[in-house]
Amino acid sequence: MKINLYTIAFLLFGFNSFATVRFVKTNGTGDGSTWATASPSLQLMINASSLGDQIWVAGGTYKPTMDPYNSGDARNKTFYFGTDISIFGGFAGNEATLSSRDWSKYPTILSGDIGMANNNTDNCYHVVLCQENAGKIVVFDGINITNGKSSDTGGGLFSLNANPTFNNVAFYNNYASNSGGAVQSESSTITFTNCI
Repeated sequence: MKINLYTIAFLLFGFNSFATVRFVKTNGTGDGSTWATASPSLQLMINASSLGDQIWVAGGTYKPTMDPYNSGDARNKTFYFGTDISIFGGFAGNEATLSSRDWSKYPTILSGDIGMANNNTDNCYHVVLCQENAGKIVVFDGINITNGKSSDTGGGLFSLNANPTFNNVAFYNNYASNSGGAVQSESSTITFTNCI
């Protein structure tokens, strides 16, 4: 079989060359294709993304809207990740490069405080859920994950059979009745770099 240089280049780089960047702002009104047309919904952009895509999220507070179990219990709402994508926070909302962001100045907050403000009895069970995506790696970078309250485990993050990577991520004010107030990992490999 004859394989030329173009074929090799496609095999090495072809998939990533078609990756899409989507944009999210708290006050967005668009389809997420640019900062000017940013989407207000992080979950919609997650759902629209596929292998290798990136989501750039401006500073602000975002709350889960998806119940992956269709349970009718609002506390099951979570940011649900089931594919190999990267989510970057810390943007003012006009940057052209990842290196221009500042997650200290423009914190991107994923909050489980979906009910009565500052009352955690009606907060999400898991702010972030990475589930059943073995062999895939979801990357979080420059994100704050807070205000999850689980009646079992994993108030901030519950990872089941997944391989998420966290860079420059802060977990705080998360709680679980049994274990893993911030993070619960089951059959997962999680990587943390510069996280608190």
